[in-house]
Amino acid sequence: MGDSGSMVLGFLIAGQAIHFLNAASKTPGIIPNAPVIVLAILSFPLLDTLRVFLLRALRKKSPFMPDNNHLHHVLLKLRLSHKQATAILLLQNLLVFTLAFLTQDFPIHLHLSIVLGLGIIIYLVPILSFKYLNTQFSNWYMNLFESETR
Repeated sequence: MGDSGSMVLGFLIAGQAIHFLNAASKTPGIIPNAPVIVLAILSFPLLDTLRVFLLRALRKKSPFMPDNNHLHHVLLKLRLSHKQATAILLLQNLLVFTLAFLTQDFPIHLHLSIVLGLGIIIYLVPILSFKYLNTQFSNWYMNLFESETR
């Protein structure tokens, strides 16, 4: 997918998010903290973009120039297959969304803090596990999707 495809997808996702927030505002009480739910759904692209932007800025490179520092590319560099990397990112997004859905009745400031804090940790676990830790957990996490490559 090129730039045009990703921009069209981003536009469609943003439109759906706005539509969801509009519908949630017309029926208050059905989905409390709807903005946090939307942020949970969009957490992966938002956190990945912010992470890559900061890495590029810290390396004194233009934040708008392409590179291979997105989480998907990092997982591929750690010798995971495309299917494994995609499955891990999908699982992470589902975990963050489930966490947001289960805590939606909390006060909005606490709900946002939980989703952001644990969401960041959930997205960093595979990178830190594969890169720096040689524990049974990282071996289990690697073997979780190993059967797909056989």
